[in-house]
Amino acid sequence: MTATERTNDKVQIEFVGVDGCPAGWFSIGFARNGDYEAMGFFVFADLLAYYREAELVLVDMPIGLPDGPTARECDTAVRKIWAPAGRAFSALRPGIP
Repeated sequence: MTATERTNDKVQIEFVGVDGCPAGWFSIGFARNGDYEAMGFFVFADLLAYYREAELVLVDMPIGLPDGPTARECDTAVRKIWAPAGRAFSALRPGIP
């Protein structure tokens, strides 16, 4: 679904996935009928206002951020499992607060 289609024929977005990005917040919203949209917001409150009728808004947020340039224990553990398959990465690289 394009943004134009959503403007012309508003579909109720029920489920939203959100992640932070350098410009603010990136979201993918899904309707029950399979339609979807991708949006960007500078301010999180604007994102919540836009999706105020959504059933779920799920935010990807690291929990237990390190105080310094050390890896989180959970990142280290999962890297041992995923790294051999080339699928491991860290949301925050060591040295980035």
